[in-house]
Amino acid sequence: MLAGRTKSFQRIDNLEESLKKINGILYPAEQEQIEKFKEPKYPVIFVVGCLRSGSTLMMQWLARSGIFFITLPI
Repeated sequence: MLAGRTKSFQRIDNLEESLKKINGILYPAEQEQIEKFKEPKYPVIFVVGCLRSGSTLMMQWLARSGIFFITLPI
């Protein structure tokens, strides 16, 4: 059985309340944007590869071609 949270990981009530308020403010705008979105404007292509397989080179080549928009994960 797990013990309770250690002191450094305890919830901060003021912070939790502030986050609830922010979520309440942002939620309607988010729902509006979700309802507007039907499908991507352009086709989506995923370049996936294991290490040392050439996927980075492929992404760089596609980006350099100028006909693809590249976004990287954060």
